[in-house]
Amino acid sequence: MSNASTKNSELSSGQIDSENRIDSETINKIKPFISHCLTLNHDINNPLTGVIGYTEYILSEPEGLTDDHKDLLQRIMKCAERIQRLVAELGDEKAALAKEIDIKKLIEAGSD
Repeated sequence: MSNASTKNSELSSGQIDSENRIDSETINKIKPFISHCLTLNHDINNPLTGVIGYTEYILSEPEGLTDDHKDLLQRIMKCAERIQRLVAELGDEKAALAKEIDIKKLIEAGSD
């Protein structure tokens, strides 16, 4: 049997050839995590964009805002930007991992 045939056989039986074999039980355990990571960026960034946008808008027209209110809004912006950076870093790490592991094949192998 050729090397490619062996790998396809292992995939269909729920195993993936790498430094460590991943069996179907392990795949089924990590599938929810993988799916969650794939949507996390979108699910966080959508409301976060609103928070940042509305905060910027309020700060752009500061008439009637006290210095305390301005300070609090600037803190909101810093926190939102920090979350945005963390999500971007998570996305970068997810992309790096995806280069090493064919996530689509991993998910498909677990559904056999």
